[in-house]
Amino acid sequence: MLIFLVGNGPSLARTNLDLIAGRPSFGMNRIHLLYPKTKWRPTYFMWSDLPQREDDREALITHIVSGEECYVRQDVYDQLLGKWKRYPVPWIEEMPETVPPWRHYTPHTCAFPGDEHWPAEWGVPETKDELCKLGTGMGPMMQQSIKMGYDDLVPLGCDLDWHILEGDEDSNHFSR
Repeated sequence: MLIFLVGNGPSLARTNLDLIAGRPSFGMNRIHLLYPKTKWRPTYFMWSDLPQREDDREALITHIVSGEECYVRQDVYDQLLGKWKRYPVPWIEEMPETVPPWRHYTPHTCAFPGDEHWPAEWGVPETKDELCKLGTGMGPMMQQSIKMGYDDLVPLGCDLDWHILEGDEDSNHFSR
């Protein structure tokens, strides 16, 4: 089975996502910023990072309340419900059934190659509710797709030349 995995790279600004409208696909992070420009909507949505800014939390809630099937890290799920010690106030009163949480398989979620926290080895967990979040959110999205039975994964907007440009922390994403 084929599924499109749509990242957030700048190449999406030149990609006609209308061509995959109605086909199985995953979107991630703030992909909804592209919605005014396309008929395409993801079948599934993945959020793999802690929402670090208010607009991150609002973006995630946008996907949740729209009824999308959203795969959310367990600690983020708890944070949104106000069950996390750093954020004891809920952002959403009740989580719909369309939002299954997933657990970290590995503790190295925010490492980059060469970082002291970069693991010597890692693996894809075999349990249904665990995913390995090493590097970008594309990893968990790929793993979840495979666990759902997809075997032909087509990445779009997964630009390998991402780097921080001077003066703009987020200059490489499609919305810029």
